[in-house]
Amino acid sequence: MTVNDWITFILASTVIIISPGPSVIYVTTNSMTNEIKTIMPLIIGLTAGYFCGMGISLIFISSLLKISSYSLVVLKIIGSGYLTYLAIQMWTRKQINQDSRKPTFIRGVLIAMGNPKTLLFYTTFFPQFGHTQVDMVYLALCYGILSFIVDFSNMLISHFARILKIRTALFLGHNPR
Repeated sequence: MTVNDWITFILASTVIIISPGPSVIYVTTNSMTNEIKTIMPLIIGLTAGYFCGMGISLIFISSLLKISSYSLVVLKIIGSGYLTYLAIQMWTRKQINQDSRKPTFIRGVLIAMGNPKTLLFYTTFFPQFGHTQVDMVYLALCYGILSFIVDFSNMLISHFARILKIRTALFLGHNPR
């Protein structure tokens, strides 16, 4: 992979990870109502779920490569269509309902793994950038680390927004809740 491929992958991954989805919304809403120490197991669970999903996808891609080298080309074409479909869905989607249950490690894994579109996404996204199995392992590792960084940053920003809201309300003499 070239440096250009890596930069493109990191930028595309960051945009995708930041896009509102079940995990982003769950982390944001829970960070605004819970303490950081309560949210950390959720974020670690999400990251573990991402890595499990990527592992399953990489095994699938590896199996396809053993069958035929042309299967990766077909997967790239199908993947391009699927990624286009996802982009259109993101622009036209309505707001997702929030889940108010307590965040936990297991809930994080279930959120990350519970959406079958995630596995399909990994299976179609990584081949757009990687050309060998080793490339795809590095891409998955990079994507997982980026996901953790974005989820952690999202948690901090949401938590501090809550603190700022409470302090501003107290300063103005209002009930912060």
